[in-house]
Amino acid sequence: MTTDFPNYRRLLPRQAWMRRGGILLAVWSCIAAIALAASLVVLFLIVDLLVYRGRIQVPVADAEQLVPFVTTVGPAGVAEDTGIRSVLWRHRNFPVPNCPVATRIRTPLSRFIPLRTNRGALATLVVSLVGLGILHAFSLNRIRSRAAGLAQEVATSLRSQIHRQILRLGPGDLDQRDYSSAQSLFVRSVDAISGALTSLLSTGISHWVGIVLVLALMLIIDWSITLQALFPLLAGFALIRWERTQGVLRQQLAEAHAAGDLRVLSEGLRKSRIVRGFGMEVVEQERFQMYLDRYSGIVRSGAIAQGWSLWAARVMGALMLAIVLYLVGSRVLGAGKPLGIPSALTIIAGFAALLPLVNGITSVSSLRRVIGVEWSAIQRFLSILPEVGQAVGAKFIDPVTKTIQFEGVSYRRGDRLLLNQFDLCIPAGSVTALVSLDPLEARAAAAMIPRFLEPQSGRVLFDGEDIGWGTLESIRAETIYVGGNDPCFTGTVSENIRCGDPRYDSPAVMEAAKLVHAHQFIQRLPLGYETQLGEHGEQLTPGQTFLLGLARAIIRNPAVIIIDEPTEALDQGTKNFLDDTYQRMSDQRTVVFIPTRLSTVRRCDRVVVIDEGRVDSIGPQPELVKSCELYRHWEYVTFNVFRRSGEKG
Repeated sequence: MTTDFPNYRRLLPRQAWMRRGGILLAVWSCIAAIALAASLVVLFLIVDLLVYRGRIQVPVADAEQLVPFVTTVGPAGVAEDTGIRSVLWRHRNFPVPNCPVATRIRTPLSRFIPLRTNRGALATLVVSLVGLGILHAFSLNRIRSRAAGLAQEVATSLRSQIHRQILRLGPGDLDQRDYSSAQSLFVRSVDAISGALTSLLSTGISHWVGIVLVLALMLIIDWSITLQALFPLLAGFALIRWERTQGVLRQQLAEAHAAGDLRVLSEGLRKSRIVRGFGMEVVEQERFQMYLDRYSGIVRSGAIAQGWSLWAARVMGALMLAIVLYLVGSRVLGAGKPLGIPSALTIIAGFAALLPLVNGITSVSSLRRVIGVEWSAIQRFLSILPEVGQAVGAKFIDPVTKTIQFEGVSYRRGDRLLLNQFDLCIPAGSVTALVSLDPLEARAAAAMIPRFLEPQSGRVLFDGEDIGWGTLESIRAETIYVGGNDPCFTGTVSENIRCGDPRYDSPAVMEAAKLVHAHQFIQRLPLGYETQLGEHGEQLTPGQTFLLGLARAIIRNPAVIIIDEPTEALDQGTKNFLDDTYQRMSDQRTVVFIPTRLSTVRRCDRVVVIDEGRVDSIGPQPELVKSCELYRHWEYVTFNVFRRSGEKG
């Protein structure tokens, strides 16, 4: 697979970054980094003040040099209680002698009254350090909040795209494969991208700027000791990460090896009859204990290996720390130009501040890998083309008044041939049942009528007109598919029946519910037609949900209704009214059933038996029982007395 960096850039392009507050994120990242570096500077000033106690001492002959810093000098060239001025005097040649920028900074600091005494300077510096710490913490909070906001906007955009795609693909999803894939992408993949993107945006700019500023400060203080300590630290950090990774891999390898023994142990639980029947208790117990001991040993060895890896990582970390302390301490104790204690402590604090920053940067590759993998999966799903599209120059298709004709229709889904040169004529105004041993074959034929699926060869005709050249709007306005397992929408009962169509008022909604015998149970709901349904609302039985689906269809008064009956058992209240509901709905319209109830099959004018993608037999149910062995087999498999009574209908 190619690098995930292009995927990351496509996920959050520059224009979107600018539009969605990326500049504010960058600003807060820089503020956080500057606050961290400034904290180290203030820490250096505090330590210097505590070590030297605000005391300045120079030869008497050079006492006049102190005039810009202090006004009173003792007879021995000593000035006491000078506050921040002692620090400025000692470092007057920092970073280079007579630096104009440094001079412009030192002059106002030396004249600032709270900094002119030791106690005043200490109080001011401590307050400054606390303030910088608060600013740094607040900046990190804003960075995290802004990063989470950006990631959430990306997640919202991805979820909208997945939702639009499933609306395009969903009608032809016979076996719910597309829905399952979309649900996993919608929840798991988008959450993974959102979390990884939040972490990536939180660490990216602030960590890099912080590393640059802190490292620059340390190099200015003493470049040689910083570089001497930096390289062993980086090498040790890399070794620690490698050792930890190896420890995790060793444990995973041990668990993989142990999985085989665990399967053997679990399979032994199924052999109790053989063991007891043949008197193998002792042999089986010995064998079970052998595998159990081996499994425990492998798992224990993996845990020990990981423990040793963690121990080795800690030892290496302690060794690196000891090296840094030794190098810095050697410079403090060295002859010639020794390193001051304030500078030494500031360098050590700088390295301590660098460790979490570097650790965050090293996690960027894994975060980008997560984003790349999940983003690629989403893109593969979004790139799937829907099977059905509207042809250029498509025309209006009139409602069916004569026949629905299938001519040589073939359709394959994956490696399964569901329809194979399928020919069928359904007279208008008839009630037809489509049955097949493979339920997907009947569903595929029914889904061709509203053009949820497109024939891969052959065609479907409404009164002699090829619906492949018709507008989807005109076809689906007069051809309604009622899925028995379709859920309710989140909203009121009235909204579920109306489906957002303003043409239908409350009386029309109530009339449709009465026609399908749903009015009775709706009236018993807490708020009647205004009762909320869905995730946080009233929960309906499968039968009640099915009746709402029938009301949703009948309110539109279509010429053709396709009813895919529920596979779940219906409550007795729904069963009592369903035959009368079907009778009312069948008046002066074409009805096609995919039945799961024997009473539904019996009331149909014709039953079409489909086998291996072709029409095997056609006729009323009583005739097929006598003449069609395949139908008798289907009826027995579907409705035999040994099935649960709730499924027989």
